[in-house]
Amino acid sequence: MMSILLNGGIRYVYKRLHWVLARLGDLIAGRNEAVRLPDLPVYRADGPIPKQDRVVHPFREIDGRAGYYLAANYRYGEVAELAWLRYDNRADPLEVKHGQYGWRTRLDHASMVLRLGYGGEARAQLMRGDTLMGATAVALDFRAWFALISRQLGPGTLALRYDRFRTGEHDILPEDANSERGRALAQAYSINVSDAVAVVAELTAIDSTRDARLLLGEGRRQIERSLAASVRWRF
Repeated sequence: MMSILLNGGIRYVYKRLHWVLARLGDLIAGRNEAVRLPDLPVYRADGPIPKQDRVVHPFREIDGRAGYYLAANYRYGEVAELAWLRYDNRADPLEVKHGQYGWRTRLDHASMVLRLGYGGEARAQLMRGDTLMGATAVALDFRAWFALISRQLGPGTLALRYDRFRTGEHDILPEDANSERGRALAQAYSINVSDAVAVVAELTAIDSTRDARLLLGEGRRQIERSLAASVRWRF
């Protein structure tokens, strides 16, 4: 079955980007949630981007311009599923209101699912794009991909996931370092207590290199490991 999706875009993107049991990081930004930037000199009153507030509101409308997306989905029975999406928010990067810039962001996304039988699945996703703030205050490309394999094991599902990610900047502010590259490995075990509630245990290791850490007195490269348990309620 081939379908071109013309509505339900937010739901479609959310579903595609949250397919997996294991996620890289534990921060999930809600619809009206604010995200605080790190205390870097570039955002201070005497820095080169003083108009940017330290608190970012990702979903706040700035310029009134409509964006768009195009998506296609192909399913081969219950065996395989392929998806593609092109997104462009058409934001005006020169517009600033109440400490918030319009970030012009464009991305391409592709994903696949293979059902292997015996409760096994393989999943993969690739995303790449670019974002711009100001004339060229922040201008960078980003790329990330992951591969995941999972299988029913006892009362739950065991998943193993490998990630690679990279951002590359080409803006005019060397003091605002945004380049980063890294890889991660995550293993998770999930048990569905009911249709709405799941218990998840996750072990994650991330190896990343980011120049901006030097501005905070930290090493460019860090290897981080975490073990987390959570109860997730879907509604």
